[in-house]
Amino acid sequence: MHLPSLGLRTLFFLPAIVCLWVAAAGAATRHVNVGQGGGLNFVDVISGTSTTTINVGDTVEWDWQTGFHSTTSGSCPGNNCSPDHSPPTWDSPEQGSGTFSHTFTSPGTFTYYCRIHLAAMQGTVIVNAAAPPADFVVSISNPIGGSVGGPIFPSQQTTFNGMLTPLNGYNKTVNLTCQPGMTAVPSVCSPSPASPMVSASTPFSITAGSATPGHYDFMIQASDGTNTHTVSGLSLDVVDFNIAAPSPSSVTVFSNPSSTSISTLTSITLSAAGSYSTSMALGCTAGLPTGATCNFTPSGLYMPAANNPIPVTATITIPAATAAQDYNVTLSATSTLGPGPVTKTQSLPLHVVQFAASAFSPGAVTIGTGNVSNAATANISASTSSASVSLACTAGLPAGGACNFSPANVTGPFPVPASITVSVPANTASGSSALTVTATGNLNGASASQTLPLTLSVPPPGFFFGTPSSASVSMVNNSFSSPVTVQITPMNFAGAVTLSCGSLPAGVSCLFSPSNPINLNAQPINVSVVFEANGATPATLNNININGAATVNSNPVNASVGLTQLAISDPASSTNIASTLAAVNLVTNSALTNVGDPNLAITASVDNTGSTYSAAVWEVNFSSPVSLVAASNAQCTQVTSTAVTCAIGDVPVGNGNSYSFKVAPAFARSLEVKSLLTSPAVGSSNLAGNFATATVQVRVRPLARKGLVPKVP
Repeated sequence: MHLPSLGLRTLFFLPAIVCLWVAAAGAATRHVNVGQGGGLNFVDVISGTSTTTINVGDTVEWDWQTGFHSTTSGSCPGNNCSPDHSPPTWDSPEQGSGTFSHTFTSPGTFTYYCRIHLAAMQGTVIVNAAAPPADFVVSISNPIGGSVGGPIFPSQQTTFNGMLTPLNGYNKTVNLTCQPGMTAVPSVCSPSPASPMVSASTPFSITAGSATPGHYDFMIQASDGTNTHTVSGLSLDVVDFNIAAPSPSSVTVFSNPSSTSISTLTSITLSAAGSYSTSMALGCTAGLPTGATCNFTPSGLYMPAANNPIPVTATITIPAATAAQDYNVTLSATSTLGPGPVTKTQSLPLHVVQFAASAFSPGAVTIGTGNVSNAATANISASTSSASVSLACTAGLPAGGACNFSPANVTGPFPVPASITVSVPANTASGSSALTVTATGNLNGASASQTLPLTLSVPPPGFFFGTPSSASVSMVNNSFSSPVTVQITPMNFAGAVTLSCGSLPAGVSCLFSPSNPINLNAQPINVSVVFEANGATPATLNNININGAATVNSNPVNASVGLTQLAISDPASSTNIASTLAAVNLVTNSALTNVGDPNLAITASVDNTGSTYSAAVWEVNFSSPVSLVAASNAQCTQVTSTAVTCAIGDVPVGNGNSYSFKVAPAFARSLEVKSLLTSPAVGSSNLAGNFATATVQVRVRPLARKGLVPKVP
């Protein structure tokens, strides 16, 4: 092949040389002189021989010194030269000056020769593999859980152990940092040292932990600014557990010296977070009273999970004689997971309270007036004023009976006297019974009881008369006496009582207000008695009795009271009385009135056709209770709830003598009014004329207020 001139060949190869230089930038260039000293030789400027030793990526540049030569890759075995390939690996033009370069990209031994001088002019290029760059290796010996090798609690930490190993003479500072992997980096992740100088194998550690339970998967990154290496798959499980506040948050128990022991209980819940998977133990680790015990139900070790909390009941049992005071019990849950035990606690205030009730004084009560007993008293005491004590009769009461306590609920400050009275229904069978009174102390839902004995005596059903308002009665014949009032008191009795007067001579009788029979219903009632002497023999009578008779359960019940004497004398004079009676509402001018209306006027009209009826007394009886309007007549007095007496003075001879007063009726459908006129000195020839009656209808007042049309009941 015809080769171009040297000038053209030089121009053709300039782009290749540039390209090679660019491609080999950063690698070494070795120079070989061609025809050094005018000889047939290739001389490496470093080795001084025909052998050039380089590394992969280096460039050999042949520099023409003298002569006309080429550099062609190949060999000359037996002095027969030929290229190594077709075309050769490299082949310069035959030239007498200039340069030629070739970059070697693979290791090996490459021979070459001059195409002009053949075996007389040979050289060798030995290409060594490229020297590895200086670098380092990072490794972690315990990537799963670190030094703990398993889960830890938020209060704990674990340590990952690592090693930085230099390569090929590496000697630099490496910065260590924690980087996210499959998850975020735990809140505590601290390499130590953070920036070590690595020229030899250098150990380091990473301290890791987190306040937030969960699974962490992260990396450690090591970088010198040029080289960066990471180790992934560092994993850490942070778990936790909790003991919830007890419910109730405090407990109260009453200690009772008469008992062997007393218990109280509360509830707690054990929960877990993260992949917690170990057991924990429960206990009361502080604050228990001496001799007290603490037990849990269910018993044993507990293994809650994140989605499976465990409810537990704690029972505290104290000895009977435990001192009354406040104790602060510590409930503890302890787990041994991780590098050491972890304990969580809750405080449980324990209030130990005592109360006591003394025996009743007196120790026996008896049913009396109103079917209510006399009172008995017990002293109540408690160790804290916050407690309360309730009292109740729990056994021994007759049917229908009731216990009444004062106060009904005993509260502090203590001690406090508490009294009891017992009531029974009227006509309860007589006898004596043993009552059981239970005193119950209460505080914060806890309670304790103590029983107190009390004897109840129930007398036989009956009634008795009080002392008459006047034990000695004087009157004239053919007249009426002044009213004698006497109180009848029932004792365990309710029913109708028929009244009578005993030992009365002929011509003498009794008039009662209220009229016979009277109804007793546990409460006393006042009765007015008026004696009537109509044609009687004047005499002084002793031992006149006022009697009452009733029947209870087919058994007769009787009572009486005596007057000292009843003296009947002849009247100084006699006259003839005729009286009428009217009951009219002065506002409506009708015999219709409202309950409680004070305008009901009771008016008597008296005709006297004989002699003056001196010092006359007007006695008015009502079928139902009334209230006297005192201002309506100053001479009138309310003797009982159903009787009014008026001292009207002398009744002159003549017709139409009028006397009046006003009353307000109690509730009744109708009101019967009866009156009689009497004189202590003047007799009446016709006592029937001294009597008069009237009737008034009564309605409930609200009817009138509502504007309804009044109707006679």
